[in-house]
Amino acid sequence: MSPSDKSRLKHLLLTIGAATAVICIVVLFFFKNEIYRSAANTLIAVLMPFIYGAIIAYLLYPMCLRLEALLGKLFDRNHSGRHAGLFRAIACILSLVIFLAVLILLILAVLPGLINSISTVLNQLPYAMEQFTTWLEAHDSGGASHEIIEQIESITGKASTSFTDFLQSYVLPNLNSLVSNVTSSFRGILNVVLNFGLGCIICVYLLCGWDRFKAQGKLVVYGVFPPRAADWIAGEIKFANSMISGFVHGKVLDCIIFGVISFIVLMITGMPYAVLISVIMGVTALIPFFGQFLGIIPSALLVLTVSLPKCVLFIILMVILLQIDGNIISPRIIGGKLGLSAFWILFAILTAGGLFGLPGMLLGVPIFAVLYDLIRRFILMKVRKHGKGEMAEAYEKEYHEESGQP
Repeated sequence: MSPSDKSRLKHLLLTIGAATAVICIVVLFFFKNEIYRSAANTLIAVLMPFIYGAIIAYLLYPMCLRLEALLGKLFDRNHSGRHAGLFRAIACILSLVIFLAVLILLILAVLPGLINSISTVLNQLPYAMEQFTTWLEAHDSGGASHEIIEQIESITGKASTSFTDFLQSYVLPNLNSLVSNVTSSFRGILNVVLNFGLGCIICVYLLCGWDRFKAQGKLVVYGVFPPRAADWIAGEIKFANSMISGFVHGKVLDCIIFGVISFIVLMITGMPYAVLISVIMGVTALIPFFGQFLGIIPSALLVLTVSLPKCVLFIILMVILLQIDGNIISPRIIGGKLGLSAFWILFAILTAGGLFGLPGMLLGVPIFAVLYDLIRRFILMKVRKHGKGEMAEAYEKEYHEESGQP
């Protein structure tokens, strides 16, 4: 057998082996996907401290850079750079300390108010129901309120009976399993606390070695891919990082500012549950496009348990604050738009949220914006190659005018 025949045979065997491996993986994925799910859950559980550390480090990196620059101006006025490593370590530790201090202060400031608000809501519900029935009887002219009250009492009685049956038929026979579930829940909370603590330690190492990890990643890209492809990959990674980082940091700051402003306005106007509603509005504001409107619904229901006029005033105030945030505060903090229309933002939120839950709803928009821009530039490049440059230029002009991007 000649060397060329041996080479062809080797290439054929490698091709058959690769195709067989791909087919086996696809078959296992569709018919034995519990194997992948179990392996993925185990891998995620092992890597969870590193995931926490990477997220915290990504959020704290801009603060770390500013603190490092400030330390350099204060203690290295000759710009010798001899203490750059020490300044970076001190900046990393200070960033983490500030982050933990703010987190603890927020918990200490918000948690008592949340508990008090929730307990007040539970205590006010019977009184609110009584007020509602009294209002119905006072404004009833055709006897309809009696039917509504009877329906409410019927629903309440059925709910009480169902709850009693639930206790007798499910809770008591499965008490041992419920206790084990509660125990596993406490274990889950302890695991979260432990992973978060380990993540804080890993965060310091990641921040201290950020430049080294970045250089190593660049070496891998230029070592694996040809120079032209490596330049393109490096440019796209830089673009994606700038867009996602700018969006995430700006969105977090915008939510904090919006929550604080909401709390001040609610306190000035004498709204009930000011702390609880401010937390709800600030947290739901993390979801782009319609998150803040979702926060208005439960908040308005809470205010409605106290007073209908205050509920109407609350909705008006929140709509005004949303307009101020959407047109003044958010554009100044986040910067330029993502280049997506309202349809594509809604598509990204619903799709990513359906696939990945809450993390998908939070990060789906900037990630989709990166993919959208990548596909847009690829299609325009192909259109120009096909001799339709004027079509591409017209679309680019219209796109930049609509998105507000330079």
